[in-house]
Amino acid sequence: MKKFTLTLIIILALVFINSNIYSADMNRRESKINKAKEVLKEMASREDRAGAFGQLEGIVILPKLIKMELGFGVQFGEGLVFRKDNYTKKWYGPAFIEIKTASVGPQVGIQDISLILLVMDDVGMAGFKKADFDIEANFSIAPGPLGDSLQADIDFNDSIYTYSYSKGIYAGFTLEGSVVHADRGENKAFYGRSISSQEILDAQETDNEIALQLVDLIENISQK
Repeated sequence: MKKFTLTLIIILALVFINSNIYSADMNRRESKINKAKEVLKEMASREDRAGAFGQLEGIVILPKLIKMELGFGVQFGEGLVFRKDNYTKKWYGPAFIEIKTASVGPQVGIQDISLILLVMDDVGMAGFKKADFDIEANFSIAPGPLGDSLQADIDFNDSIYTYSYSKGIYAGFTLEGSVVHADRGENKAFYGRSISSQEILDAQETDNEIALQLVDLIENISQK
């Protein structure tokens, strides 16, 4: 009886420990989603926010992209992707990603950038379904329209429009040389199984409360 009781205590202790580890790990991913939500709120609060929201097929948010330059440049950031099915109005994701960039030339400094990509068509979205891809390959990418330009009639013909902010100020930013990688570890941990970015963005709806809040925010901005 004592042996059985001891075994039961050990099992319960292991379950408790594993549960706490999972909770802490999930909170880390939810923290990324919350940071993405704050970046999007900041963008939505501006008069120069994108008029393209009502037409988008997906959105990529990188809350913190670090750009380090000392003779050569390196950029690294983590973020997430959502896709909208414009027929069913359903949102799929998040798919977690990493973005990396290397450049050469005379440059010095460190910059902290928040980056939002508005994906306007299937061509742009197809890239983010891959495990790894060059973000400039096979589709057009352009800075998002700002200020007075939003008052004019705009044909959103590019696949992706970019918005980048540094310390609350709009920052001109190039994605030249950037490569996107699926964050397989984060996707597996978030969904509880091995899952590709394509599986997520094709058909994986989330029931995570924090992620759903972000989806609601995107929808609210789209309707303004």
